[in-house]
Order: sequence, then structure tokens, then C-alpha cells
Amino acid sequence: MKKKLFVLMIFSCMIFNSFAQETKFNLFGSKEVFALSPVIDASILGTGVSLFVTDFILEKTIKQSSSNLQNKVFNKDELSKLDKLFINPYSKTLDNLGTVGSFALLASPLLLLTEPKEEWFTIGTMYVETVLLAYSLKDFGKVLVNKPRPYMYNNTYPQKEIENGDWNKSFPSGHTTLAFTGAAYTSYVFSKYNPSSSWKWPVIISSYALASAVGISRVASGNHFITDVLCGAAIGTCCGIVVPFLHTLNAKINSKSDKVQTSFSPFGVDFMVRL
Repeated sequence: MKKKLFVLMIFSCMIFNSFAQETKFNLFGSKEVFALSPVIDASILGTGVSLFVTDFILEKTIKQSSSNLQNKVFNKDELSKLDKLFINPYSKTLDNLGTVGSFALLASPLLLLTEPKEEWFTIGTMYVETVLLAYSLKDFGKVLVNKPRPYMYNNTYPQKEIENGDWNKSFPSGHTTLAFTGAAYTSYVFSKYNPSSSWKWPVIISSYALASAVGISRVASGNHFITDVLCGAAIGTCCGIVVPFLHTLNAKINSKSDKVQTSFSPFGVDFMVRL
């Protein structure tokens, strides 16, 4: 149900985008820092939606049976040396704390509402693309790898997680992916809009500190190995920076095109170049 609502939100954003140019309000902002582009935005959204659909199909196709897991404890010797470093039993309290931190960071781009209203649609569209891509990539990894969670190597694992099929969705860490997505996106976009602001480094440091705390909580709660968290942090950071970065290229292209103006008259075509 959540995934269907997520897809609906994406398509609603695209439809709204197609009608936005009909309004007199400068919905697409100044285009000096970030600018939307039909080609790049369609490519990012298309990639995200394609991965999302692929994840859904694969999850239904490659669903592993949990009927033979009654009281089974996995062998730690099968793990890599790095994953063996911290294998913790399940902790519901730390699990919930990680979830709260992840949602808090997903909401962190609300800080960007301090930018002019004309920039809000561009900021929101970029963020929808960023989260969709990060979410789809982490789900793609979970479906393909099917890695048992650390609590499966301890006899105190939660039976509820076995029943809902979440026991083998360890790689990569979804909470960490989304936490670092929010942290990276907020830090990068805020810094681009406010390169000289005294708040730039506090925003960056606090965002990544909270994202790191989420990653630590996922290991401490027995939900993930270190490699799961490191990969999730890499996916989230890449998506949070690369997507808005591509829109800075759009801004540069628009600024160059704005320097050349064309006008038509009965005597021909006139070009004016602004230097």
C-alpha cells in the first residue's frame, strides 16, 4: 500500500509539472542554482520508476520460504571478517530509535523552505527524484542479495520478522540509505543556495552526525551488519548529491541560453547576446 501511494505521489508531481507553465507565478524559480530539465528529470524519474517496478516483480517472484526457520540459528563462520565484528541480538528499542532518526532526516529538507517560494517546486521535484532513486536502489539490493539479518545468528531473534519475510533483507540497510539520502540532499542543496552562510557547516555536520547515529543504531539493534550500513550510506550519499548536481548543470545551460535572445520582425531575425 505504501509503495502504491509513493508511485502515485511521483506521477502527481509529474502531471503538476506539465501544467505548471500555464501559471503566471514563476514556479520554476530563478534557475540560477538549480533548474529542472524535461530530459534529465524524465531520465531520473524513469530510472527510479523502472527499478521500483522491477523490485516489486522480483520480490513476488523470488520470495523465500520461512517455514524451515523454526528455531534455526545461522552459522557465523559463513560471514566475512568485517561482518563478524559486531553481531548483536535484536533490540526493539534501538530498532525504533533508528526508525525515528531515519524519518527525521527524510524530513530534513523542510529546512530548505527558508529559500524563496519560487524555488520550492524545483527543490521538491529534485527531492522526490532523489528519494525514489535511493529507495529503489536499496530495495533492488535487498531482493537480489537476500542476506539474513544479524539477529538470525542469535537464538533470540523476533519471530514476527520471520513471519513477514523481513529476516533476509539485511543488505543494504534501508534506514541508513534513507537517512544519508536526507542528510546529503539537505547539506548539498543548502550549501549551493547559501555558499557563504554561517549555518552551512552546522547543517552539514548535524545532518551527517544524525545519519551516522542511525547507521550505528541499525548495527546495535541487530538488524544490520557493518557492510549493510556502509553500503546504505554510500547509496544515500550518492543519490543525495548526484541528483541535485545534475540540476546545477541544467542551471548552467539555462544561464548560457538566457544570454542569447532572438526576436522576429518584418525585416528578418535579430539576435542579441548579453555579455
